[in-house]
Amino acid sequence: MKKTFFSLAAIAVLTLAGGVSAATFAGGQNYSLGNKQVINDDLYAAGNQVIVSGKVNEDAIIAGANVLVNGQIGQGLIAAGGTINVLSEIGGSARLAGGQIIVGGNIKKDVVVIGGTAQVLSGIEIGRDAVLAGRMILMDGNVAGKLDIKGEQVEINGIISGDVKVVAAKSLKIGKNAVIKGNLEYSAPFEAQIESGAVVKGETSFTAITRDGKRIHDAQKTLWGILGVLAFAKLLTLLVTGLLLIALFGKWAAQVVNRAYKGFGWEILRGLAFLVVAPVAAILLMITVIGIFPAIVISLVYALAMIIGGAMAGVLLGALLWKWIYQSKDLVVDWKSAAAGITLLWLVALIPFVGWIVTLLLFLATLGAIAFLAYEKMRTK
Repeated sequence: MKKTFFSLAAIAVLTLAGGVSAATFAGGQNYSLGNKQVINDDLYAAGNQVIVSGKVNEDAIIAGANVLVNGQIGQGLIAAGGTINVLSEIGGSARLAGGQIIVGGNIKKDVVVIGGTAQVLSGIEIGRDAVLAGRMILMDGNVAGKLDIKGEQVEINGIISGDVKVVAAKSLKIGKNAVIKGNLEYSAPFEAQIESGAVVKGETSFTAITRDGKRIHDAQKTLWGILGVLAFAKLLTLLVTGLLLIALFGKWAAQVVNRAYKGFGWEILRGLAFLVVAPVAAILLMITVIGIFPAIVISLVYALAMIIGGAMAGVLLGALLWKWIYQSKDLVVDWKSAAAGITLLWLVALIPFVGWIVTLLLFLATLGAIAFLAYEKMRTK
Protein backbone atom coordinates (compact mmCIF):
# COMPACT_ATOMS: atom_id res chain seq x y z
CA MET A 1 0.00 0.00 0.00
CA LYS A 2 2.77 2.44 0.94
CA LYS A 3 4.77 1.61 -2.18
CA THR A 4 1.72 2.22 -4.35
CA PHE A 5 0.98 5.53 -2.65
CA PHE A 6 4.47 6.90 -3.01
CA SER A 7 4.76 5.67 -6.60
CA LEU A 8 1.54 7.47 -7.54
CA ALA A 9 2.68 10.57 -5.66
CA ALA A 10 6.00 10.56 -7.50
CA ILE A 11 4.27 10.18 -10.87
CA ALA A 12 1.90 13.03 -10.03
CA VAL A 13 4.75 15.32 -8.99
CA LEU A 14 6.76 14.55 -12.12
CA THR A 15 3.74 15.02 -14.36
CA LEU A 16 2.88 18.38 -12.83
CA ALA A 17 6.43 19.63 -12.95
CA GLY A 18 7.00 18.40 -16.47
CA GLY A 19 3.76 19.91 -17.73
CA VAL A 20 4.67 23.51 -16.95
CA SER A 21 6.39 25.19 -19.83
CA ALA A 22 7.42 28.64 -18.59
CA ALA A 23 8.02 30.75 -15.54
CA THR A 24 9.15 34.26 -14.61
CA PHE A 25 11.79 34.52 -11.87
CA ALA A 26 12.38 37.81 -10.05
CA GLY A 27 14.38 38.73 -6.98
CA GLY A 28 16.40 41.40 -5.22
CA GLN A 29 16.18 43.72 -2.24
CA ASN A 30 12.74 44.87 -3.38
CA TYR A 31 10.51 43.60 -6.17
CA SER A 32 7.38 45.21 -7.55
CA LEU A 33 5.05 44.17 -10.36
CA GLY A 34 3.25 47.33 -11.52
CA ASN A 35 -0.53 47.45 -11.73
CA LYS A 36 -0.41 47.67 -15.54
CA GLN A 37 2.02 44.79 -15.95
CA VAL A 38 0.85 41.28 -16.90
CA ILE A 39 2.72 37.98 -16.51
CA ASN A 40 1.25 35.24 -18.67
CA ASP A 41 3.07 32.35 -16.97
CA ASP A 42 4.04 31.43 -13.39
CA LEU A 43 5.73 34.01 -11.16
CA TYR A 44 8.50 33.19 -8.66
CA ALA A 45 9.48 36.28 -6.70
CA ALA A 46 11.61 36.92 -3.62
CA GLY A 47 12.99 39.93 -1.80
CA ASN A 48 12.87 41.95 1.38
CA GLN A 49 9.68 43.58 0.10
CA VAL A 50 7.58 42.01 -2.64
CA ILE A 51 4.60 43.86 -4.11
CA VAL A 52 2.45 42.26 -6.80
CA SER A 53 -0.02 44.84 -8.12
CA GLY A 54 -0.15 43.55 -11.69
CA LYS A 55 -1.89 40.49 -13.06
CA VAL A 56 -0.39 36.98 -12.98
CA ASN A 57 -2.33 34.60 -15.21
CA GLU A 58 -0.88 31.41 -13.73
CA ASP A 59 0.52 30.50 -10.28
CA ALA A 60 2.52 32.83 -8.03
CA ILE A 61 5.13 31.66 -5.49
CA ILE A 62 6.40 34.52 -3.34
CA ALA A 63 8.77 34.88 -0.38
CA GLY A 64 9.77 38.04 1.46
CA ALA A 65 9.87 39.88 4.76
CA ASN A 66 6.87 41.94 3.62
CA VAL A 67 4.55 40.57 0.95
CA LEU A 68 1.66 42.48 -0.60
CA VAL A 69 -0.56 40.95 -3.27
CA ASN A 70 -3.17 43.38 -4.58
CA GLY A 71 -3.14 42.26 -8.19
CA GLN A 72 -5.21 39.38 -9.56
CA ILE A 73 -3.65 35.89 -9.51
CA GLY A 74 -5.16 33.63 -12.16
CA GLN A 75 -4.38 30.31 -10.49
CA GLY A 76 -2.85 29.42 -7.11
CA LEU A 77 -0.81 31.49 -4.64
CA ILE A 78 1.94 30.25 -2.31
CA ALA A 79 3.45 32.93 -0.08
CA ALA A 80 5.84 32.90 2.87
CA GLY A 81 7.05 35.91 4.84
CA GLY A 82 6.96 38.02 7.96
CA THR A 83 3.91 40.06 6.97
CA ILE A 84 1.57 38.89 4.20
CA ASN A 85 -1.37 40.89 2.87
CA VAL A 86 -3.49 39.30 0.15
CA LEU A 87 -5.96 41.94 -0.97
CA SER A 88 -6.99 40.71 -4.42
CA GLU A 89 -8.79 37.75 -5.95
CA ILE A 90 -6.98 34.43 -6.16
CA GLY A 91 -8.29 32.22 -8.97
CA GLY A 92 -7.16 28.95 -7.37
CA SER A 93 -6.06 27.95 -3.87
CA ALA A 94 -3.94 30.00 -1.46
CA ARG A 95 -1.20 28.59 0.80
CA LEU A 96 0.15 31.23 3.20
CA ALA A 97 2.73 30.99 5.99
CA GLY A 98 4.01 33.96 7.97
CA GLY A 99 4.02 36.01 11.15
CA GLN A 100 1.05 38.26 10.43
CA ILE A 101 -1.37 37.38 7.64
CA ILE A 102 -4.41 39.22 6.31
CA VAL A 103 -6.66 37.76 3.62
CA GLY A 104 -8.63 40.58 2.06
CA GLY A 105 -9.42 39.11 -1.34
CA ASN A 106 -11.71 36.31 -2.49
CA ILE A 107 -10.15 32.84 -2.80
CA LYS A 108 -11.86 30.74 -5.45
CA LYS A 109 -10.75 27.37 -4.04
CA ASP A 110 -9.17 26.25 -0.74
CA VAL A 111 -7.08 28.33 1.63
CA VAL A 112 -4.45 27.17 4.14
CA VAL A 113 -3.02 29.78 6.50
CA ILE A 114 -0.27 29.21 9.06
CA GLY A 115 0.76 32.27 11.05
CA GLY A 116 1.19 34.02 14.37
CA THR A 117 -1.87 36.17 13.70
CA ALA A 118 -4.22 35.34 10.84
CA GLN A 119 -7.34 37.23 9.78
CA VAL A 120 -9.84 36.75 6.97
CA LEU A 121 -11.64 40.06 6.53
CA SER A 122 -15.41 40.54 6.58
CA GLY A 123 -17.16 39.90 3.27
CA ILE A 124 -14.35 37.80 1.82
CA GLU A 125 -15.50 34.60 0.11
CA ILE A 126 -13.57 31.31 0.34
CA GLY A 127 -14.82 29.05 -2.46
CA ARG A 128 -14.07 25.71 -0.80
CA ASP A 129 -12.53 24.64 2.52
CA ALA A 130 -10.41 26.73 4.87
CA VAL A 131 -7.68 25.59 7.29
CA LEU A 132 -6.12 28.10 9.66
CA ALA A 133 -3.51 27.63 12.39
CA GLY A 134 -1.81 30.17 14.61
CA ARG A 135 -1.78 32.01 17.90
CA MET A 136 -4.70 34.34 17.12
CA ILE A 137 -7.27 33.49 14.42
CA LEU A 138 -9.97 35.94 13.29
CA MET A 139 -12.37 34.44 10.73
CA ASP A 140 -14.69 37.26 9.67
CA GLY A 141 -15.11 36.02 6.09
CA ASN A 142 -17.41 33.42 4.55
CA VAL A 143 -16.48 29.83 3.73
CA ALA A 144 -18.41 27.76 1.17
CA GLY A 145 -17.01 24.49 2.53
CA LYS A 146 -15.64 23.28 5.86
CA LEU A 147 -13.62 25.30 8.35
CA ASP A 148 -10.81 23.81 10.47
CA ILE A 149 -9.00 26.04 12.99
CA LYS A 150 -6.23 25.37 15.50
CA GLY A 151 -5.08 28.26 17.63
CA GLU A 152 -4.96 29.89 21.04
CA GLN A 153 -7.57 32.66 20.68
CA VAL A 154 -10.15 32.02 17.96
CA GLU A 155 -13.03 34.20 16.79
CA ILE A 156 -15.58 33.32 14.09
CA ASN A 157 -17.87 35.99 12.75
CA GLY A 158 -18.72 34.92 9.19
CA ILE A 159 -21.01 32.56 7.30
CA ILE A 160 -19.70 28.98 7.20
CA SER A 161 -21.64 26.62 4.94
CA GLY A 162 -20.01 23.37 6.12
CA ASP A 163 -18.95 21.87 9.43
CA VAL A 164 -16.64 23.77 11.77
CA LYS A 165 -13.90 22.13 13.84
CA VAL A 166 -11.91 24.23 16.29
CA VAL A 167 -9.16 23.54 18.81
CA ALA A 168 -8.69 26.69 20.90
CA ALA A 169 -6.02 26.52 23.58
CA LYS A 170 -7.38 29.62 25.35
CA SER A 171 -10.75 30.78 24.06
CA LEU A 172 -13.37 30.55 21.29
CA LYS A 173 -15.79 33.33 20.44
CA ILE A 174 -18.70 33.01 18.01
CA GLY A 175 -19.57 36.56 16.96
CA LYS A 176 -23.05 38.03 16.49
CA ASN A 177 -22.78 37.88 12.67
CA ALA A 178 -21.69 34.24 12.59
CA VAL A 179 -23.86 31.68 10.81
CA ILE A 180 -22.66 28.07 10.95
CA LYS A 181 -24.87 25.97 8.69
CA GLY A 182 -23.19 22.67 9.60
CA ASN A 183 -22.07 21.19 12.91
CA LEU A 184 -19.80 22.96 15.40
CA GLU A 185 -17.23 20.74 17.08
CA TYR A 186 -14.71 22.41 19.34
CA SER A 187 -12.19 21.80 22.11
CA ALA A 188 -11.28 24.57 24.56
CA PRO A 189 -10.63 25.09 28.28
CA PHE A 190 -14.10 26.66 28.62
CA GLU A 191 -17.32 26.71 26.64
CA ALA A 192 -17.40 29.14 23.73
CA GLN A 193 -18.67 32.68 24.10
CA ILE A 194 -21.62 32.75 21.70
CA GLU A 195 -22.95 36.27 21.17
CA SER A 196 -26.60 37.10 20.71
CA GLY A 197 -27.50 36.84 17.04
CA ALA A 198 -25.04 34.04 16.26
CA VAL A 199 -26.59 30.97 14.59
CA VAL A 200 -25.44 27.33 14.69
CA LYS A 201 -27.86 25.27 12.61
CA GLY A 202 -26.20 21.90 13.17
CA GLU A 203 -25.20 20.12 16.35
CA THR A 204 -22.73 21.64 18.80
CA SER A 205 -20.14 19.40 20.44
CA PHE A 206 -17.82 20.69 23.18
CA THR A 207 -14.78 18.88 24.59
CA ALA A 208 -13.07 20.45 27.58
CA ILE A 209 -9.30 20.69 27.37
CA THR A 210 -8.11 19.54 30.78
CA ARG A 211 -4.71 19.23 32.38
CA ASP A 212 -5.31 15.98 34.20
CA GLY A 213 -4.62 13.64 31.28
CA LYS A 214 -8.21 12.44 30.89
CA ARG A 215 -8.48 13.61 27.30
CA ILE A 216 -5.56 11.65 25.92
CA HIS A 217 -7.32 10.71 22.70
CA ASP A 218 -8.31 14.30 21.93
CA ALA A 219 -4.81 15.50 22.79
CA GLN A 220 -3.37 12.96 20.36
CA LYS A 221 -5.72 14.14 17.60
CA THR A 222 -4.69 17.72 18.26
CA LEU A 223 -1.02 16.76 18.23
CA TRP A 224 -1.35 15.00 14.90
CA GLY A 225 -3.14 18.02 13.51
CA ILE A 226 -0.34 20.32 14.65
CA LEU A 227 2.28 17.94 13.25
CA GLY A 228 0.44 17.94 9.93
CA VAL A 229 0.48 21.73 9.82
CA LEU A 230 4.19 21.78 10.70
CA ALA A 231 4.92 19.19 8.02
CA PHE A 232 3.18 21.32 5.41
CA ALA A 233 5.07 24.38 6.64
CA LYS A 234 8.33 22.47 6.29
CA LEU A 235 7.49 21.48 2.71
CA LEU A 236 6.59 25.08 1.88
CA THR A 237 9.86 26.33 3.39
CA LEU A 238 11.94 23.78 1.47
CA LEU A 239 10.17 24.56 -1.81
CA VAL A 240 10.58 28.31 -1.44
CA THR A 241 14.24 27.93 -0.38
CA GLY A 242 15.08 25.50 -3.18
CA LEU A 243 13.36 27.52 -5.90
CA LEU A 244 15.02 30.73 -4.73
CA LEU A 245 18.43 29.04 -4.78
CA ILE A 246 17.79 27.89 -8.36
CA ALA A 247 16.52 31.32 -9.42
CA LEU A 248 19.20 33.44 -7.76
CA PHE A 249 22.20 31.10 -7.50
CA GLY A 250 21.59 28.57 -10.26
CA LYS A 251 25.27 28.05 -11.14
CA TRP A 252 26.21 27.47 -7.51
CA ALA A 253 23.29 25.05 -7.01
CA ALA A 254 24.45 23.05 -10.04
CA GLN A 255 27.97 22.91 -8.58
CA VAL A 256 26.63 21.58 -5.27
CA VAL A 257 24.57 18.89 -7.01
CA ASN A 258 27.42 17.78 -9.27
CA ARG A 259 29.90 17.71 -6.40
CA ALA A 260 27.52 15.65 -4.21
CA TYR A 261 26.84 13.25 -7.09
CA LYS A 262 30.46 12.68 -8.16
CA GLY A 263 31.87 12.33 -4.66
CA PHE A 264 28.80 10.96 -2.92
CA GLY A 265 30.59 8.82 -0.32
CA TRP A 266 33.23 11.39 0.55
CA GLU A 267 30.70 14.19 0.75
CA ILE A 268 28.56 12.15 3.18
CA LEU A 269 31.60 11.87 5.47
CA ARG A 270 32.40 15.56 5.04
CA GLY A 271 28.79 16.48 5.76
CA LEU A 272 28.74 14.29 8.87
CA ALA A 273 31.96 15.92 10.09
CA PHE A 274 30.48 19.40 9.60
CA LEU A 275 27.26 18.34 11.31
CA VAL A 276 29.19 17.28 14.43
CA VAL A 277 32.24 19.58 14.51
CA ALA A 278 30.54 22.96 13.91
CA PRO A 279 28.29 22.94 17.03
CA VAL A 280 31.12 21.55 19.18
CA ALA A 281 33.40 24.35 17.99
CA ALA A 282 30.73 26.94 18.72
CA ILE A 283 30.25 25.60 22.26
CA LEU A 284 33.99 25.62 22.95
CA LEU A 285 34.31 29.18 21.65
CA MET A 286 31.42 30.28 23.86
CA ILE A 287 33.48 29.37 26.91
CA THR A 288 36.00 32.11 26.14
CA VAL A 289 34.95 35.77 26.09
CA ILE A 290 36.98 36.51 22.96
CA GLY A 291 35.33 33.61 21.15
CA ILE A 292 31.70 34.68 21.67
CA PHE A 293 31.43 36.59 18.39
CA PRO A 294 33.01 33.79 16.27
CA ALA A 295 30.72 31.31 18.06
CA ILE A 296 27.66 33.37 17.10
CA VAL A 297 28.87 33.55 13.50
CA ILE A 298 29.44 29.79 13.39
CA SER A 299 25.99 29.16 14.87
CA LEU A 300 24.31 31.37 12.28
CA VAL A 301 26.24 29.75 9.43
CA TYR A 302 25.37 26.33 10.82
CA ALA A 303 21.64 27.14 10.98
CA LEU A 304 21.72 28.55 7.43
CA ALA A 305 23.57 25.45 6.19
CA MET A 306 20.89 23.21 7.72
CA ILE A 307 18.11 25.03 5.85
CA ILE A 308 19.99 25.18 2.55
CA GLY A 309 21.22 21.58 2.90
CA GLY A 310 17.67 20.35 3.45
CA ALA A 311 16.44 22.09 0.32
CA MET A 312 19.46 21.08 -1.79
CA ALA A 313 18.97 17.41 -0.82
CA GLY A 314 15.65 17.56 -2.66
CA VAL A 315 17.28 19.38 -5.58
CA LEU A 316 19.85 16.58 -5.77
CA LEU A 317 17.12 13.92 -5.80
CA GLY A 318 15.27 15.81 -8.53
CA ALA A 319 18.42 16.00 -10.67
CA LEU A 320 19.02 12.26 -10.23
CA LEU A 321 15.40 11.52 -11.18
CA TRP A 322 15.64 13.66 -14.33
CA LYS A 323 18.89 11.92 -15.29
CA TRP A 324 17.28 8.50 -14.84
CA ILE A 325 13.98 9.36 -16.58
CA TYR A 326 15.46 11.16 -19.58
CA GLN A 327 18.67 9.08 -19.72
CA SER A 328 20.77 12.23 -19.98
CA LYS A 329 24.53 12.35 -19.52
CA ASP A 330 24.50 15.44 -17.34
CA LEU A 331 22.51 16.26 -14.25
CA VAL A 332 19.66 18.68 -14.89
CA VAL A 333 19.32 21.37 -12.23
CA ASP A 334 16.32 23.60 -12.91
CA TRP A 335 13.18 24.68 -11.10
CA LYS A 336 11.08 21.80 -12.44
CA SER A 337 13.44 19.05 -11.31
CA ALA A 338 13.98 20.90 -8.02
CA ALA A 339 10.25 21.17 -7.25
CA ALA A 340 9.74 17.50 -8.08
CA GLY A 341 12.74 16.35 -6.05
CA ILE A 342 11.94 18.42 -2.96
CA THR A 343 8.32 17.25 -2.90
CA LEU A 344 9.26 13.62 -3.49
CA LEU A 345 11.94 13.67 -0.77
CA TRP A 346 9.40 15.18 1.63
CA LEU A 347 7.14 12.21 0.90
CA VAL A 348 10.00 9.70 1.18
CA ALA A 349 10.88 11.12 4.61
CA LEU A 350 7.45 10.01 5.85
CA ILE A 351 8.45 6.34 5.41
CA PRO A 352 9.84 5.03 8.72
CA PHE A 353 13.52 3.98 8.83
CA VAL A 354 14.17 3.50 5.08
CA GLY A 355 12.86 6.96 4.19
CA TRP A 356 14.77 8.53 7.06
CA ILE A 357 18.03 6.90 5.98
CA VAL A 358 17.61 7.98 2.34
CA THR A 359 16.82 11.54 3.43
CA LEU A 360 19.79 11.65 5.81
CA LEU A 361 22.26 10.38 3.20
CA LEU A 362 21.13 12.92 0.59
CA PHE A 363 21.21 15.69 3.18
CA LEU A 364 24.73 14.80 4.34
CA ALA A 365 25.99 14.56 0.75
CA THR A 366 24.71 18.03 -0.14
CA LEU A 367 25.89 19.45 3.20
CA GLY A 368 29.36 18.06 2.51
CA ALA A 369 29.36 19.53 -1.00
CA ILE A 370 28.32 22.94 0.36
CA ALA A 371 31.12 22.82 2.94
CA PHE A 372 33.66 21.78 0.28
CA LEU A 373 32.70 24.58 -2.12
CA ALA A 374 32.77 27.14 0.71
CA TYR A 375 36.26 25.97 1.71
CA GLU A 376 37.49 26.12 -1.90
CA LYS A 377 36.08 29.62 -2.26
CA MET A 378 37.92 30.85 0.84
CA ARG A 379 41.14 29.11 -0.16
CA THR A 380 41.26 30.76 -3.59
CA LYS A 381 40.80 34.26 -2.16
